[in-house]
Amino acid sequence: LEGAALPVRGGVVLDVMQLRQMELKKDDLVLVCGPGWFKVEVNNMLEKHGLLFGPDPSSNPSVGGMAATSGSGLSTLKYGTSRENLVSLQMVLPNGDLMETKRLVRKSSAGYDLTQLGSLVPRGLLA
Repeated sequence: LEGAALPVRGGVVLDVMQLRQMELKKDDLVLVCGPGWFKVEVNNMLEKHGLLFGPDPSSNPSVGGMAATSGSGLSTLKYGTSRENLVSLQMVLPNGDLMETKRLVRKSSAGYDLTQLGSLVPRGLLA
């Protein structure tokens, strides 16, 4: 289990494993995918296009788990942690609104960088 989900004191755990949309924007070297994909599945798809998701947390964590915990592993020195490879996150806010933490364009320095906070993003769920 990636993400250390444990509902304490009446907490809630959401299963996002069915959020499995995926779109490769090869020209931009960006993969847009839901949190329900597993690392091996992502790399199997990327391999067909000569690409790789470099962070290598042990086992086979989900994309959502890697985003939430900044998963890292043996290849971290070469490729960085999962968090460093995330361009943007989409979140569902408590009122139901969707929010993008950043534009998909890599070069942007405007505003508070919510993407790097992972699961600590204030008052929202990764979508």
